[in-house]
Amino acid sequence: MTTLYTILKVLQYIFLVYLGVSAIYFFLYAFIAQFPRKRKISQSDKKNKFVVLIPGYKEDQVIIDVAAEALKQDYPNELYDIVVIADSFKEETVAKLKELPIIVNEVFFEVSSKSKSINATLASLPNNKY
Repeated sequence: MTTLYTILKVLQYIFLVYLGVSAIYFFLYAFIAQFPRKRKISQSDKKNKFVVLIPGYKEDQVIIDVAAEALKQDYPNELYDIVVIADSFKEETVAKLKELPIIVNEVFFEVSSKSKSINATLASLPNNKY
């Protein structure tokens, strides 16, 4: 009986040590997290040129409003371009889009997909412009 009691007591201490080490581990990480590192953020006045791709498939009803809203960026107009990827749009929709100061890229596929449209448009854009 005493050997069984001793074995259970040893197992109890091992379990207690395991839980104690786990608790100390979590406590240390929680304590260290209260003192965040100060990261250096480089401030640069240089603004990069970028392109906004708006793919659409038969979205004639909403695409003109989406393109007009995309032009309302809080960024210098000469440093970004809006490209609407027109896949299966009506001719009058494409004509209205071309009136806006955006780039309209019409794509035609037998079986359309968003990835095909985006890849075709990216292939048609200049390499070092954006």
